[in-house]
Amino acid sequence: MKKNVLLSIIVPIYNVEKYIGSLVNSLVKQTNKNFEVIFIDDGSTDESMQILKEIMAGTTLKTFAERLTGGEVLDLAAQL
Repeated sequence: MKKNVLLSIIVPIYNVEKYIGSLVNSLVKQTNKNFEVIFIDDGSTDESMQILKEIMAGTTLKTFAERLTGGEVLDLAAQL
Protein backbone atom coordinates (compact mmCIF):
# COMPACT_ATOMS: atom_id res chain seq x y z
CA MET A 1 0.00 0.00 0.00
CA LYS A 2 1.33 3.42 -0.94
CA LYS A 3 1.68 6.08 1.71
CA ASN A 4 0.39 9.55 0.96
CA VAL A 5 3.44 11.68 0.38
CA LEU A 6 3.32 15.17 1.81
CA LEU A 7 4.53 17.70 -0.72
CA SER A 8 6.38 20.78 0.55
CA ILE A 9 6.10 23.88 -1.61
CA ILE A 10 8.74 26.52 -0.94
CA VAL A 11 7.75 30.02 -2.06
CA PRO A 12 10.29 32.85 -1.96
CA ILE A 13 8.69 36.20 -1.13
CA TYR A 14 10.35 39.43 -2.20
CA ASN A 15 8.22 42.51 -2.94
CA VAL A 16 5.31 40.58 -4.49
CA GLU A 17 2.39 42.36 -2.86
CA LYS A 18 0.69 42.68 -6.27
CA TYR A 19 0.81 38.93 -6.88
CA ILE A 20 0.63 37.19 -3.50
CA GLY A 21 -3.18 37.00 -3.51
CA SER A 22 -3.23 35.20 -6.86
CA LEU A 23 -0.61 32.75 -5.64
CA VAL A 24 -2.53 31.86 -2.48
CA ASN A 25 -5.82 31.54 -4.39
CA SER A 26 -4.13 29.10 -6.76
CA LEU A 27 -2.84 27.03 -3.86
CA VAL A 28 -6.25 26.97 -2.14
CA LYS A 29 -7.90 25.69 -5.34
CA GLN A 30 -5.65 22.63 -5.59
CA THR A 31 -7.55 19.35 -5.48
CA ASN A 32 -4.73 17.46 -3.78
CA LYS A 33 -4.64 18.91 -0.26
CA ASN A 34 -1.71 16.80 0.94
CA PHE A 35 0.85 19.62 0.94
CA GLU A 36 2.34 22.31 3.07
CA VAL A 37 3.57 25.72 1.96
CA ILE A 38 6.74 27.32 3.27
CA PHE A 39 6.93 31.05 2.56
CA ILE A 40 10.39 32.58 2.86
CA ASP A 41 10.52 36.37 3.02
CA ASP A 42 13.86 37.52 1.67
CA GLY A 43 13.69 41.00 3.17
CA SER A 44 10.70 42.46 1.33
CA THR A 45 10.34 46.20 1.65
CA ASP A 46 6.68 46.26 0.62
CA GLU A 47 3.60 44.86 2.36
CA SER A 48 3.98 41.31 0.97
CA MET A 49 4.15 39.53 4.33
CA GLN A 50 1.37 41.57 5.94
CA ILE A 51 -0.91 40.83 2.99
CA LEU A 52 0.08 37.16 3.12
CA LYS A 53 -0.75 36.94 6.85
CA GLU A 54 -4.17 38.49 6.28
CA ILE A 55 -4.99 36.15 3.40
CA MET A 56 -3.70 33.04 5.16
CA ALA A 57 -5.83 33.73 8.24
CA GLY A 58 -8.85 32.74 6.15
CA THR A 59 -7.45 29.47 4.76
CA THR A 60 -6.83 25.97 6.06
CA LEU A 61 -3.46 25.53 4.34
CA LYS A 62 -0.56 24.26 6.42
CA THR A 63 1.91 27.13 6.20
CA PHE A 64 5.13 28.36 7.66
CA ALA A 65 6.66 31.79 7.17
CA GLU A 66 10.25 32.77 7.78
CA ARG A 67 12.11 36.02 7.25
CA LEU A 68 15.60 35.52 5.88
CA THR A 69 18.15 37.53 4.00
CA GLY A 70 20.09 36.49 0.91
CA GLY A 71 22.93 34.65 2.65
CA GLU A 72 20.61 32.72 4.93
CA VAL A 73 18.49 31.54 2.01
CA LEU A 74 21.59 30.12 0.35
CA ASP A 75 22.45 28.32 3.58
CA LEU A 76 18.92 26.89 3.80
CA ALA A 77 19.11 25.67 0.20
CA ALA A 78 22.41 23.93 0.92
CA GLN A 79 20.77 22.00 3.78
CA LEU A 80 17.96 20.60 1.63
